Amino acid sequence: SSVESFSVAETSPINDIAMPGTLSEVSLAGLPNLTYTGLGAATGLRVPSLGNVQKLRLETSPNLDARRMLTDILDGQESANVLAALRFNGMPLKGDASELREIIRRGVAGLDSDGNRYARPVINAVYQLTKILDQADIDAIKAAIEGVTLFTVIDAFIELVDAVNAEYYTGDPEVDTVTLENIGDTLVYYNGETYGEYLARVAQGNRSVHQIITE
Repeated sequence: SSVESFSVAETSPINDIAMPGTLSEVSLAGLPNLTYTGLGAATGLRVPSLGNVQKLRLETSPNLDARRMLTDILDGQESANVLAALRFNGMPLKGDASELREIIRRGVAGLDSDGNRYARPVINAVYQLTKILDQADIDAIKAAIEGVTLFTVIDAFIELVDAVNAEYYTGDPEVDTVTLENIGDTLVYYNGETYGEYLARVAQGNRSVHQIITE
C-alpha cells in the first residue's frame, strides 16, 4: 500500500503490525506490547524501510527500541535530510549519543504534547551514555535538545578500560608455546621477578661464609 501515516490508540494490546516503507509520520504512545527490533523484523512493528519518515513520535512504549528506530531513519536518509520533527517521552534510551549529535547537526525540530512544532527536538527521558563524553559535549547536547538528561553508566568505563588496554596489549602471546622447559623463562613472580632473577636472589642469600670472605 501507499500508507503515509498511522497511529494506534493508547493502551492498545496490539503486538504485531506490518507497514509499508512509504510511511512519512509515525506516532505511537502507551503501547505496552508492541516491539520494534529493527528493519525487516519478523514480529512486532514490521517495516521494510523508514527512509521517508518526516515526523517521529514515540511515548511510554517500553518495548519499542526508540534509539534503533531513530538510527534506522537517519541511516535511511543519509542522502536527504527528510526527518523534520521528533518527540520521545518516557522511552528507554541507551547508547553513545551519536544519533543525538546527528539530529542536532541536521537541524531536526521537535513536537510538543499537542503535536505542534517545537523549535528543538524533544526527548523527555534519561539517556544512558555508554561512552564517556567531555562535559562540553554533554552541555551542547542538553542545550540543543529539550528535556534530555544524560547519565554515564558503567558500560562507558568498561569501554574506556578496554580501549586503554588495547593500546598496550595486542593479545599476541609472548612466546609461541609454554612448556615445562621454557616456563621458567616466561614466568613472572608476584613481586615482578623473572625466574632467573629469583634464582640469582636465592643464590645470593644462600652464600656460605667462605664465599662471602673470598668475594
